[in-house]
Amino acid sequence: MPYSVDGSIKRIVVVLIAIFALACGGAAEGEVAGDCTDRADNDGDGAFDCDDSGCAGSPDCAGMCSVPTRITFGEERLVSGDCSGVAGALEGRAISIAQSGTTLTLTDPEGNPSACTLNASCQCIAMSGTTVTLEFDFSAGSVRVMTDACVLEADF
Repeated sequence: MPYSVDGSIKRIVVVLIAIFALACGGAAEGEVAGDCTDRADNDGDGAFDCDDSGCAGSPDCAGMCSVPTRITFGEERLVSGDCSGVAGALEGRAISIAQSGTTLTLTDPEGNPSACTLNASCQCIAMSGTTVTLEFDFSAGSVRVMTDACVLEADF
């Protein structure tokens, strides 16, 4: 008597194949159209959409922020600590910015470059040397400068 496979066994086989395919790993974030704008962590790495490195360079993320090519810092505001040693370090200074997708290269007047990656909130964090962290918020038009001793803010 010939062996016959009925519809229920076929369905079970299809489901098992689908489960096996999912268990072996799906596509990385950004490999499927719409991944970088669906507000989901498609590859399960904890990063969503344009914050995921898989979406770096995606056309969906490239134009998300309005980033000027040059900014000049306005008056500084003390947020915390004692900034007497660095007060006035930002005010009136300008930096140039080159953008490639979500990657920014920031160059100070002395020609020293730093790089940062824009996130979905139009923010990026760059290091200046080993003691100063610059946190840019392009949607608010401000920068926060953090040292071991203090925190300053300035608009641009």
